[in-house]
Amino acid sequence: MIEKIKSSLLCMLKGVIAPCITLFAFSLTIGLFLSLTLLVVSIEEGTGNLSDSAMSMTWAVLMFAQGVGITFGNCVLTIIPLGLTLLLLSVLVALIRRIKGGILAYSTGFAVWIAANAVLSQNTHVTLVDSLLVIIVKCACIYVIALAIALLPKSRFSEVCKKRYQQIFPSWAQKNIRITVRAAIIVFSLYAVVAIVTVVVWSFTHIGSVNSFFLKLGMQNGSRILTTIACLVWLPNVAIWALSWICGAGFAIGKVAYFSLSAAQYKALPPVPVFGIFPESINDCVYRILFNSLIPTVCAVVVLVIILHKRGCALQLHDIKDSVDRKTFMVNVAQSAGDCIGIAAIITVVCSVVFSFANGSLGEYRLAHIGVDIIESTRAVGHLTLYAVGIAWGLAIIGSFFACGVRYLIGLLPHGKSSHKDEDPQNNKSSLSEQSSERTLQKETKEAETKIERNQSAARSKSAARSKSAARSKSAARSKSVSHSKSALDEIQELPPIASHSPVNTTTAEIITATNIATSVATNVATQPSDDSKETLTRQSKAIPATDSHVSATPASSTSHDLPTQPNLRTQKFDALRKQSAAALETLSTLTDTCKPAAKRVYRKANKLTRTIAHGFTNGLKASVQAVKNVAASNTIKATKQSDTVSHNATVRRASSHVDTKSAHTTKRVATAVRSLKSAAHDSTHSLSKAVGDSEQKISPLSLKKTASKPRTVSSKAKRK
Repeated sequence: MIEKIKSSLLCMLKGVIAPCITLFAFSLTIGLFLSLTLLVVSIEEGTGNLSDSAMSMTWAVLMFAQGVGITFGNCVLTIIPLGLTLLLLSVLVALIRRIKGGILAYSTGFAVWIAANAVLSQNTHVTLVDSLLVIIVKCACIYVIALAIALLPKSRFSEVCKKRYQQIFPSWAQKNIRITVRAAIIVFSLYAVVAIVTVVVWSFTHIGSVNSFFLKLGMQNGSRILTTIACLVWLPNVAIWALSWICGAGFAIGKVAYFSLSAAQYKALPPVPVFGIFPESINDCVYRILFNSLIPTVCAVVVLVIILHKRGCALQLHDIKDSVDRKTFMVNVAQSAGDCIGIAAIITVVCSVVFSFANGSLGEYRLAHIGVDIIESTRAVGHLTLYAVGIAWGLAIIGSFFACGVRYLIGLLPHGKSSHKDEDPQNNKSSLSEQSSERTLQKETKEAETKIERNQSAARSKSAARSKSAARSKSAARSKSVSHSKSALDEIQELPPIASHSPVNTTTAEIITATNIATSVATNVATQPSDDSKETLTRQSKAIPATDSHVSATPASSTSHDLPTQPNLRTQKFDALRKQSAAALETLSTLTDTCKPAAKRVYRKANKLTRTIAHGFTNGLKASVQAVKNVAASNTIKATKQSDTVSHNATVRRASSHVDTKSAHTTKRVATAVRSLKSAAHDSTHSLSKAVGDSEQKISPLSLKKTASKPRTVSSKAKRK
């Protein structure tokens, strides 16, 4: 309970700190500035001390910054200084974010803010336009706005709203809304920058008129500087009026003056230094159009970038022939149109609100309304924004079509050039491909020869222990095939050379390589026994089908046409090579048949091994699980034992504490008994001492008689001493 009270008190203190610090800092700054200004004015004018009223004017300015009007005689000032209002809001928001608290803190801060403003409004000598109830409502609105700015972005309410928003709207709608809001913020901030720059240009170009107003008021340099600084609080108001002036709507100073691009009318303008910076009309049509086109140009550039950017609408058409690309382009066109309309709508609404806050009054009759016409200014800004957005959207579509057309034409150019090329490069490419194929065939033949030599060396080492009779009986038949293949190879090599440009060059090279491989195979088979020849044939036959396919693909007519001499020999050699390849394929089939049972055995053994491994793995897992269970059981037993020991120790401690209490009681009883015994002994000793005293008193006369009968002895003893 005490902790809850402490936490609630801390929350209340946090709520009180924010409004108190804001009011103190704001009042101190304004009070010091006003006291300095009044002191300088009193010194320059030679009047009495005006700084005594600085505190009262400080409270009035504090109310004035929150929208409460003030009066000075016939002057009724209700133009809210938006500079002071923004400064007050920023300080309050920063403190609320810095000093965090709950609902109790914010409610106490709200109450303290309203109470403090109500008290301060009653302690000023300046007459306020509004009543106390209206003042309280306006001050409450300021605190609520600051509280919303400080807390809503990171509150639970905003998180719930975001989740609900994400559930209701699809992803494409969320993306378009985000793009629209961000683009509207960027465009409005650029409008503000343009307006502030316009005010700065007015200030530098109309210094003479401001100086004339200072001369009419009879101000010296010090008061001029301080009043100029004080006029900066109305800079946002004047910037809003400048935005209306740039868009063509203009603004008015009551019924006294009216300023726009095309006209500037003023009669008996009051000598207020801020009014001296207002511009004249622009007579040149070119400059007028230039000023009037600033806002739409800025808006069009920003919207065009947003439409074409990848993070924006990404309005691009890559291929006009692609149906998917066309559909996406049309969808992006529709979405970008919706975004543009949303941007114009948001800016129009915001500008109407801002224009309404910038207006006010400086009197009761002719100066009762100062500022802009809200409807006309909103219409001017909204129309210019809408026109700029539409132009940007149209330019984006035209630019995307133009870029797509340029890409399409560039894509057509390489096809047109390639159709007019000569046939020589194609022939060169074919010759290069033939040369590369020849090189690859040569590499393959070399690799095959090296493999054959390795197999021969291995087979010779194995065939030494085997029987020589079987090798001799089969060597005769194989030597014949070798001699036939060698003779065929010699006859092919003795043929006349073929020109390099003939298409049969590659086929002849392939035939020669095939014959070389066949002769090497034959020699290997002649040297190896029957069992090892099967293995070598399987390895060597991989290179033969490639050459055989080329051989079969080359017709006899082409060879006979290019080589008119010895056509019959060629065909015979080709037939011999085909027969040898068929025999090699038969041997391969027999080898595969013989290898099937061995493969089945290997497969069975592999299955057995996998089963044993899986069985062992499962057994190991079971053993590990059992071990974990045992460890857990032992741990539970230990834990129970420890708990039992702890409970036993607790009971022992309780018993010992009980025994200690009993022993303490017994010691107390013993101590009381000892005390009673001591008191009894003391009483007995006291009674004994009394009895002894009485006995001494009774015995004393007898002793006197005895001493009187013996005087000499006593004197003799005294003498001795």
